[in-house]
Amino acid sequence: MAEAVNPMEEMMARMRREFLDTADDRLGTLDELVSEVRENRPESPGRMSEFRRIAHSLKGMGGTFGYPLVSVIAHRLEDYIETEKDLHQAIIVDVQKFLDRMRDVIEGQLGADDPKTAEIVRALPVKRAGFDIDDMQVLDVEVMTVMPKGTATTIVEKELRACGYRVSNVEDPIQALVYAVRTKPDMVMASGVLPGLSGVDLACAFNAMPVTKDIPVVLFTSFDRGHKSLVALPEAVPIVKKGGTFSEDLANALFDSGLT
Repeated sequence: MAEAVNPMEEMMARMRREFLDTADDRLGTLDELVSEVRENRPESPGRMSEFRRIAHSLKGMGGTFGYPLVSVIAHRLEDYIETEKDLHQAIIVDVQKFLDRMRDVIEGQLGADDPKTAEIVRALPVKRAGFDIDDMQVLDVEVMTVMPKGTATTIVEKELRACGYRVSNVEDPIQALVYAVRTKPDMVMASGVLPGLSGVDLACAFNAMPVTKDIPVVLFTSFDRGHKSLVALPEAVPIVKKGGTFSEDLANALFDSGLT
């Protein structure tokens, strides 16, 4: 007698198949946009906006339908092109690498939840951010910043990249926990004020979970350690203060975290 099919499992399997078809189509569109640049075709209106929109949709869909590695790679792609005004010759080779890795996942060449996620992610290109990558040594050191977009975040990222570190920013603290479990960053720097969870909450969560407790966490804040909002901050978590002591605090935090 045939074994009964679980309706929920059947529905999820169908949705995953539909995701793979949709992802394949959307990657095809991204490939076409890259080809426009490679072949020096006239710039199409809204090309970069369309590219960003599709990359963002792949990031959201990957996690929803059981392909977290697609989400992680799409997030890194978003981060890589964040400051770019358009696709252009200087970046399309790097951009293609992100697309190729996502296609490897949806075609089954990389596992949907590959245990080598951290290794795969570290092999992706680093954000340009105004630096000439050829003139600086990019280290195999991952720093995840968990901060809202803004001037302060830009300054922090620039300082870290100037040290040769690979930097990726995640705005949502819950998402940061998920990504950290998969990408195993060498350090996490969190803003004190975040949506949903505070930086102190996030530091406590990292310290409490066996899978993340060995990842150094640094708190970026305008308060002194004795402030009432930082009472629950683990003693081992360094503070980097906004303002005049920023550079010194950052250097000390990197040293305490074993990155220098």
